[in-house]
Amino acid sequence: MASGVNRKPVGFSLLTYGFIVLWLIVAAFPFIWTFWGSFKVELDFFSIADWTNSIFGRRTEMTYGRHSPWLVMKARG
Repeated sequence: MASGVNRKPVGFSLLTYGFIVLWLIVAAFPFIWTFWGSFKVELDFFSIADWTNSIFGRRTEMTYGRHSPWLVMKARG
């Protein structure tokens, strides 16, 4: 039987689960970033001029087209 004394406060539970979700996102970020970068050309991923090139891949679009890696892999596949 759970009485009012033995139950955890709702705020504490939300804080705990929020921390766990945040920690999982931070821990997974390097793996997601590496996976995302594997579909970019080198000029985009290691761009010194503008860091947003590694996210949006403007040079990758110029090289392979707008739907570059996904459609190329599917067509070859």
